[in-house]
Amino acid sequence: MTNVEFGTDGARGPYGSEITAHTAYRIGAAAARVIGASDFVLVQDTRPFNDELAEAVTAGLASEGVYAHNGGVLTTPAGAVLADELTRESGKFFAAISLSASHNPQEDAGIKVFGVGGVKLDDAETRQLEAAANDTRSRVRVTGAPTKVVPMEALYQRYIGYLLGTVEPDLREHRFLSGRSIVVDAANGAAYRSAPHVLELLGATVETMHVDPNAEINKDSGATHIDPMLARARQVAAYYAVALDGDADRHIGYDVKSDRVIDGDDALAIAALLMMRNGQRPKGVVFTGYSNLGLQYLMEGLGLPYHETANGDRYVLEAMRTHDLPLGGEYTGHTLYGNVAKRNGTVLTGDGTVTALQNLQAAAKLERSPGQISSWPKLPHVLISIDLPKGVNAKEIMGREHVVTRLGELASGYKSEGILLIRASGTQPVIRILARGKNQNSQDSTDNVVGEVAALLSETAA
Repeated sequence: MTNVEFGTDGARGPYGSEITAHTAYRIGAAAARVIGASDFVLVQDTRPFNDELAEAVTAGLASEGVYAHNGGVLTTPAGAVLADELTRESGKFFAAISLSASHNPQEDAGIKVFGVGGVKLDDAETRQLEAAANDTRSRVRVTGAPTKVVPMEALYQRYIGYLLGTVEPDLREHRFLSGRSIVVDAANGAAYRSAPHVLELLGATVETMHVDPNAEINKDSGATHIDPMLARARQVAAYYAVALDGDADRHIGYDVKSDRVIDGDDALAIAALLMMRNGQRPKGVVFTGYSNLGLQYLMEGLGLPYHETANGDRYVLEAMRTHDLPLGGEYTGHTLYGNVAKRNGTVLTGDGTVTALQNLQAAAKLERSPGQISSWPKLPHVLISIDLPKGVNAKEIMGREHVVTRLGELASGYKSEGILLIRASGTQPVIRILARGKNQNSQDSTDNVVGEVAALLSETAA
């Protein structure tokens, strides 16, 4: 029996080898035992094998007497939001499971588990769930899968209502995006229907791309491959463009007018500046060690405290909860709005469509485009990934004596110019290399150090 391993955001791996129907059954049964919910909302992205995994997860839940409410193809954040809403309304405890490998290639499967009310699990809860899924003493009990109580379309409409509710009533009622052309690249993923729909309800003229649920998810599209989105936005002279990833929890935007890509750092800056303009000075902002150092300097200039966390939106969430802060996020596009999606005193998760709506709402309120609002100078910032050959362990490569020695030398040599970060991905078989320049003159040294690290790791892994 292959062990189930949970990374920074659920269990992921190639479908058919690391993630199978049996894996999904075990995780469903373990979630039923560990989470303490009577019902689960089940959502999935567009990967063709997810129907099989959904059936297996449902059977696993059913084996422990727990109901699954299948929402079909819906975003990961939709699952969390719906679990929260149904918990508050029904008096029962709803949790959520999302079948998605997020931005990973189509051949990868993923299973994400949320706690009661749609809350992300912390490290201890994740390890408990992992142990339960790998407990060989647990027996397989097959019972009839409980029937779906809430129809799929009803869950979809609930989610659309939630998205609309993140927009201020006056803007919503006046369909504030009327006359605006917006490009949406849904990466052929979970938001292929919902993201264009909600923008159209708010008056926008939507130009869609990669919205085919039967096409390959994330293939040269979406938040991790933004060039097609940029080209279409320029071609049609759009007001704004939105690129989402496979499960739509991240957003990368583009402001055509200012020719500025709006990443997660920009989204945080836009939200903080809007709050300050409205007289709601935030107590602080949370971001990760992957953010552009220019964002840190911006916060210092505004007099706003900031907290830097490890990479991963659940670590951002933990810091927001610990310090009771309203904003947090990652450079790669996960943005968390405590003042928008705070439910029962807890921020749930990032939602790429909500980020787009918040950027557009701020533009309407401040009467400037998103790029004009977030016009702070970005410093040299280079992030690349080294794909590893099959069977090569990233931590073993990074732990070899000559690699450790050389990486230390490179980091020390770059220290006066910036910060060098190298880490094994928690969701893909890659090593990520990031160099964050401290000043505008450090571009050459930033490019050079990344190139040297990449060559060292690639040669060692070959």
